[in-house]
Amino acid sequence: MKTRSFLCLFLCWANLLNAQSKQGDTHDTTYYTSFTDKLVSRGFLDQRYSKLRLSDSEDGSNLTYKPDNVLSLGTGVSYGWFTFNLSYGFGFLNSSKDKGTKYFNLQSHSYSQKNIVDLFAQFYSVKPSFKTQFFGGSYQYVFNNKRFSYRAAFLQNEWQKKSSGTFLLGAETYFGTVKGDSTIIPVSNPGSAGELKNHTVRFYEFGPNIGYTYTLVIKQHFSVTGSLSVSMDYGRITFESDVGKNYKDGFTPNFFTRVSGGYTTNKWALNAIWLNDNIRMKGKDNARKLNIDNGNVRIIYTYRFNTGPKFKKKLRFLN
Repeated sequence: MKTRSFLCLFLCWANLLNAQSKQGDTHDTTYYTSFTDKLVSRGFLDQRYSKLRLSDSEDGSNLTYKPDNVLSLGTGVSYGWFTFNLSYGFGFLNSSKDKGTKYFNLQSHSYSQKNIVDLFAQFYSVKPSFKTQFFGGSYQYVFNNKRFSYRAAFLQNEWQKKSSGTFLLGAETYFGTVKGDSTIIPVSNPGSAGELKNHTVRFYEFGPNIGYTYTLVIKQHFSVTGSLSVSMDYGRITFESDVGKNYKDGFTPNFFTRVSGGYTTNKWALNAIWLNDNIRMKGKDNARKLNIDNGNVRIIYTYRFNTGPKFKKKLRFLN
């Protein structure tokens, strides 16, 4: 029930933001071309990942909890404002997968002409009874949206023909829990972190972000896009141990990186994409730190089909 609820919520968010992209969708066609009137099909190889690091500079503890990263094969379509992708981690792609790890990793990255929305919902359970829950969301406004297309780089239903860049401005929020049956940091590690037996870490944060992105286009067809956003979030992290709670309120910076590169024509496109959201928090003494990386690596082949009057009439509600 929990998984279905989050899936419905994510699909509603993604399609709502894409629907808004059709309202006032005017742009400089010498910089990029839109294919929202065509049926855009795609096949892709996808790997989502999550990594959690706990460290203590006083005793030298530095532990990384990294569940299995499932390699998935997927397909999808876009038409008008609507985009739907479906992927599955087939056994022949993940023969070494740890059977003791249970996971649910849902990421939604929605790109309209003027808005970007990223949503995360993740649940991991790793033997012996180590569990994490993570939720978050980020919004950004694209200022130079008449000459710069995010959808060209990350959705392929547009084509950036001339180099261009843009500033980004928005806000974000994240919260989550890390739990262990006895201690998150093993007692065998010497020093205060191990001795306190921290069995639970809770955190939340929110704040503004600012960024810049640029697409370099070579001879119209080759392109490389790089995007970096920096936030200064205010939040609280709480370490719960056998002897009580240790918490800290304060500001910490986060970083969201996006990279895309590939080749585009009027009919098809081949792209490689990397997304990484880095979240950082510090404990009361500034020695104990929690870092979370969530990301996605994807290789995509896209083909665009022309649509006739009958097809457009049946799906006119998408335009």
